[in-house]
Amino acid sequence: MRAHFLFAGGCSLLLWCGTAQGQDWMRLDPGATDLGTNFAAALGDDRQDPAPAHSHRRVSAAPHDLTVSFGEVSSDWTFLVAFYLWVPAIEGGTRIGGVAAPVDMDIGDVLDQLQGALTGHFRAQTGKWAIIADGMWVKLGDDLGGGISFEIQQVIVETAVAYEIGNWPLGQEPMPAVRLEGLLGTRYNYLQSGVVSPGMSLETNIDWVDLVVGGNLWLDLTDELAIWIRGDVGGFGIGSSSDLVWNLVVALDWTFADRFSLVAGYRVLDYDYDRGSGPSTFIYNVTMQGPLLALTFTF
Repeated sequence: MRAHFLFAGGCSLLLWCGTAQGQDWMRLDPGATDLGTNFAAALGDDRQDPAPAHSHRRVSAAPHDLTVSFGEVSSDWTFLVAFYLWVPAIEGGTRIGGVAAPVDMDIGDVLDQLQGALTGHFRAQTGKWAIIADGMWVKLGDDLGGGISFEIQQVIVETAVAYEIGNWPLGQEPMPAVRLEGLLGTRYNYLQSGVVSPGMSLETNIDWVDLVVGGNLWLDLTDELAIWIRGDVGGFGIGSSSDLVWNLVVALDWTFADRFSLVAGYRVLDYDYDRGSGPSTFIYNVTMQGPLLALTFTF
């Protein structure tokens, strides 16, 4: 039973930790994750730059995106990179051919079996437009005894284009204010798993691309504090893509120094993937969810 859940659970792991070049879950004040998820988020702050009194701008990131808060939109390029950690618990099930395995891994299981992880989030923004890139690689493995061992690797790469739909003051300018951003992109997924036992070696590789659509919502409470929400859905059964994949991040973004911010929140990423038949069947119905923490730098 342990071998089964490790094998399947590893396929579904998304551990986000380490260096970043920017998830979609970051916000360059116009604002994860991403990517989503980056994907997902954190804030930068250029309040000290010369600007008209009415054109306050704030750069932030949130899994998983970068955006600019209420006020005039600048045509200058702004960039955001992020260092972030996402350690999810994993639940669900997988099937490869005729072999099904339940997935039930808590955060402790994930950390025990982690062999390596790299993540990165990057966002470039000019005016109301932004380009987002987010990548994650993770490797799990364990020696189960009796000559049996397993190894799983997962890669997720997101690219997206975002556009600011609008920003609205909720009171006296510039704070508080709400800003909404739409995004369209792709999420590439790759899974590789292998099991070795006396007299047997089994390896499986599969990859697919999901179209994703969604948005970011920022509620700027003060110059230093904001609530960030990122959501997207994708797949839609197009070609070999997921039947449905959805991503949600809710986080608090605190700008604690010029151009630096911390983001703390919670992320959920859910896959419903079912392809092939008979020996070629591959089913991947997995939910990953857990706390996230990010440090962002904007320049």
